[in-house]
Amino acid sequence: MEEKEETRSSALLWKQKTSSMLSLNERPGMERETTATSVSRSSDLENPSRFGWVVVAAACLLMTPVAGFVGSFGNFVEPLSEEFEASRFITGCVGSAPFGLALGLVPFSTILINKYGIRPVCFMGALAWLIGLLSSSYVNSIYWLFLTYSFLIGIGCNFAFNPTMILVGKYFPNKYQTLATCLATSGISLGNLFINPIIGMAIKSLGWRTTWRIYSAVLLAIQLICFSLYRNPPTTNERASEEKDKRDIDNEKMEMIASNTTVKTTKTTTIKLLCNPGIILWLVGTLCWSCSFIFPLIFLVDFMKTSFGADTATANQVLMVFGVSELAGRVVGGISGEKVKFSFTYLYAGFTIVTGLFTCITPFIDSIGWMYVYGFAAGITSGVANSIMFATCMQLFGMKVGNNIWGYTNVMVAIGAVGGPISAGKIYDVTNSYTIAFEIGGGLFIFSGLVMLTIETMKKKFPLENGNQVENDE
Repeated sequence: MEEKEETRSSALLWKQKTSSMLSLNERPGMERETTATSVSRSSDLENPSRFGWVVVAAACLLMTPVAGFVGSFGNFVEPLSEEFEASRFITGCVGSAPFGLALGLVPFSTILINKYGIRPVCFMGALAWLIGLLSSSYVNSIYWLFLTYSFLIGIGCNFAFNPTMILVGKYFPNKYQTLATCLATSGISLGNLFINPIIGMAIKSLGWRTTWRIYSAVLLAIQLICFSLYRNPPTTNERASEEKDKRDIDNEKMEMIASNTTVKTTKTTTIKLLCNPGIILWLVGTLCWSCSFIFPLIFLVDFMKTSFGADTATANQVLMVFGVSELAGRVVGGISGEKVKFSFTYLYAGFTIVTGLFTCITPFIDSIGWMYVYGFAAGITSGVANSIMFATCMQLFGMKVGNNIWGYTNVMVAIGAVGGPISAGKIYDVTNSYTIAFEIGGGLFIFSGLVMLTIETMKKKFPLENGNQVENDE
């Protein structure tokens, strides 16, 4: 024991000498400058610049027409199916694919962002939107739309959404992050609120082809305005701070070597993570939820027309209720992220189960009035779940594991966003009714909520193994 104490004392003395030698090699005033830099950097993180809120406003403005357009595809289901004599299954595939690509291409667009920067990727996305909408308006077969609409618009969505969220995260890495994200993505709800009725009226007056051509020009103008405001946050001598961090790490390594201490890092592989019961339940619950939440945006207008004989204006009023309630749900989620003390999974589960019950009984209530209730319930759930999904993942698994699992969470959402509407369209083609689709969708909502309720218990029973394990040689 005495020998070990002497070794540790020698290590501390070595660290002090090394620190003194490093400080002598620095130019006069360097230490003071580094300290000031650290304080300045900390201040920047805690008090983001005012321009960060300008970026948030630009993000909201951009999301409104981008998300609003793909969310208004329900207005195109009937005209596309009639003109091309296509099944609801094929039409649903065309409309749901952009939702999947918007999330599924996140790893790819992140690589491009790291290599070329945020603005260039955004401009590539704007070009994809322009080419996609213009070329889609001239197709003579619905199968061409898989390339011109599904693929190109999907790329355009991803290249708008992912760079925007990364940039907002750079301006708000800690403080106000939940609020800033909520405000930026509120454009999605505003799009569902305002764009749906505009698209419905445009199709009725101009036809779907002319609507796409006009929309391509309007969207391009909005994109150029927003992207001109996308600037990286200013950095204050980050290199000096990083050098100081490296010196601290080197000193710690020297101390550990001197004290004959070995560090053993326990690395949890991706396969081992994905086999953890808590993570499995999280991914399964997310997949089940995502299979149902896109359904209203694709087939709700067609459902109301075929079931109640509703006109386009009335159907879009229900979608406006969906948009308003989704916006309210995002606000609730944003506030909850800052206030609630219990696990977000319970909030997630509660809204999801209630919406599942509403979804299951909807086909059996022959009333337009009830559709407003359903639109409200579905919108609230969509808003709350989308606004707290990232925060819930981080809360459950921690930042280190959570960042890894977040990528797989997006994959689950992408699969569900494509698979759910496609399955609903196929069911309609076989049964000539949306009743079974509603029952399955409601059941998946309820199952997702019940799964979410069990995650905290499973997480405690099967804790994740990660981090560093330090052992001293005897």
